[in-house]
Amino acid sequence: MSLYPDAIRDLTQAFEQYRQRAINEEKLQQHLMTAANTISAREERELGDVLRQADAEIELLRFTVNHEQLYERVVSVVSELERRSKT
Repeated sequence: MSLYPDAIRDLTQAFEQYRQRAINEEKLQQHLMTAANTISAREERELGDVLRQADAEIELLRFTVNHEQLYERVVSVVSELERRSKT
């Protein structure tokens, strides 16, 4: 169980909004960094680090992948975050 259920809930909602194309990559990154900055407990430091890493990966994709491929590549980052959060 997470010590930060609101942060995780908000992040999960942002993932769904991105999949529905309701928010763009930049807004998704804002949600990632908000959650990462909220999660500060030592026990959950790894989760914060994973979120920061995902943010950096999306940032790199935004500037190195053509627009037609960007959505699918970012969805793969989101899917990996969701997979890791369930383990």
